Amino acid sequence: MLEISRLQLVSGQKILLNDINLKLKCGHCIGILGANGAGKSSLLKAIGQDLPYTGKILWQQKPLASFSARELAENMVFLPQHSSLNFAFMVQEVIELGLIHHQQHLSRSQQQRLLAQVSADFELSDLQQQNYLKLSGGEKQRVHAARSWLQILSSPTPKIVLLDEPSSALDLKHQHDLLQQAVKLAEAQHLVLIVLHDLNLAARYCDRLLLLQQGNLFGYGTTADMLTAQSIDELYHYQTEVYQYKNQIRIL
Repeated sequence: MLEISRLQLVSGQKILLNDINLKLKCGHCIGILGANGAGKSSLLKAIGQDLPYTGKILWQQKPLASFSARELAENMVFLPQHSSLNFAFMVQEVIELGLIHHQQHLSRSQQQRLLAQVSADFELSDLQQQNYLKLSGGEKQRVHAARSWLQILSSPTPKIVLLDEPSSALDLKHQHDLLQQAVKLAEAQHLVLIVLHDLNLAARYCDRLLLLQQGNLFGYGTTADMLTAQSIDELYHYQTEVYQYKNQIRIL
């Protein structure tokens, strides 16, 4: 479980996050929604220990602030919207970076099996020997997603998976592919947190939603309870129609 209590994050005179209190259980795919500047990315960075904050963030009852760099890598994966890599590595070499902290526990055959699995999952099998720098933006994002998934799958430890607008550079098919893989991680009892702007994608793939408004927690609960016309209007100042049929939600 991830427990957040009295979390506050300040930059200069601006409060980015204000008194956030949450208990998030493993096994959920949680979409983080809110208007620009609501604090979505700041929340992920605070959990990822990339920004200083006040309050407490506990993972499995232990303060994340006390984790060593290695412990963080063993318990958490962070996939940002844009990943910076300016070396002419082959695609396979970039993906294999996900094995750095776990390869001593895996045989070479196990490593190759996992590499083949994530490469197939993100449709990179035919690009293994390509120069990473010559890929398109969407292909690069899929490479980093595969690297992150390899890090997750290479050890049995339940992990916090932080995905900051991971589908923004992807075409329609690969957006759905990535989010389907995120749901599988939740089903495997990892805790998945995804910042999304597409409400229909959130409705389709997230079983819980965390709503932020100007740095404050607006709401947390099931997708059906959180994704209403009223909440969308209050968060985005935009009127929509929300349709629910059986277990499907559609926003127009």
